[in-house]
Amino acid sequence: MLSRRELDVRDRLASLREPAAPLRLDNADRRDRLADARDRTAAARDAAADARDEAAAARDRALDERDGESARSPDRARAAEQRELAARDRRAAAHDREQAARERRHALADREALARELAACENDALTGARTRATGLRDLTHEIARARRDDAPLVVAYVDVVGLKAVNDAEGHMAGDALLVEVVTVIASHLRTYDLIIRVGGDEFVCVLCGTAPAAARRRFDEIAAALAAAPRPAAVRTGFAALADGDTAAQLIARADAEILAVHSGAVATRRHRHRRRRTGRRTRRGARAAGPPFRPCAIPPPSGLRTSHPGPNMRRRLPPPPDGRRRSVPPRPRAARAASGPADAD
Repeated sequence: MLSRRELDVRDRLASLREPAAPLRLDNADRRDRLADARDRTAAARDAAADARDEAAAARDRALDERDGESARSPDRARAAEQRELAARDRRAAAHDREQAARERRHALADREALARELAACENDALTGARTRATGLRDLTHEIARARRDDAPLVVAYVDVVGLKAVNDAEGHMAGDALLVEVVTVIASHLRTYDLIIRVGGDEFVCVLCGTAPAAARRRFDEIAAALAAAPRPAAVRTGFAALADGDTAAQLIARADAEILAVHSGAVATRRHRHRRRRTGRRTRRGARAAGPPFRPCAIPPPSGLRTSHPGPNMRRRLPPPPDGRRRSVPPRPRAARAASGPADAD
């Protein structure tokens, strides 16, 4: 599985290849034009050779009609020379045709290599989704078309849940299989012309043209259900953003991603709150069990011989609240009273 850094490197290479693509196509066209010119030259040489052959044959016929003419007459020599020139032209024409065929083969090889490179730059090798650079350009075109046709457009940001855990537990081959399964299920529930763009290691952007936000949410609810019911269950988090006035491709994607973050943060906060309530409830129940029956103050004074170094909670004197509302502390017992209690509480 490619990391975010490797995807960035590939996108930069794709951005470098794309400007060179027209130059390579022009080079292939130039080779084709050169092959056509060589073919025309070969055809002209063949025509010249045919004309020379016809002229030589005409001279031979004229000489054959003249009785007593020597076989070494100048006309026959010129006819032989014409035939030699015609043979030379035919050989040159054959060479030109060979060169033209070679140029056409080179042009075809250039076009095929360029098509392969462009396909590698435009489509993710693992999942078949559009790469980020090409996909963002396609998304920009779809936004322009939606505004021109006054049609709705929804972007869905899809985050595959648990990919790192699968990679760590089962290996990267299992993670790759998970990504392929997710993209296959998404593509099976979308239309053939809806875009699926891989923007990160486990993050995809889906572009639904002519679809309302409610319909897009229902579609991805079906996708989530299909992934959960698959032989190897998977899960995705999805955020949505509808096209608004002045939106760019980056703004649409950022809003859809922000919805995922908001929903995820809310779910985490809810889980923490529930966990905190459960822990608080357990502490409260434990405290209630440990505390025993509620405290009831006793009106009987303690025995005179039983003294403590400080009054306990059951022996605090009830004092009226202070006028300023502050809590009043219990004053300590006088030193003389402690001394009169005897040596039993001398601590």
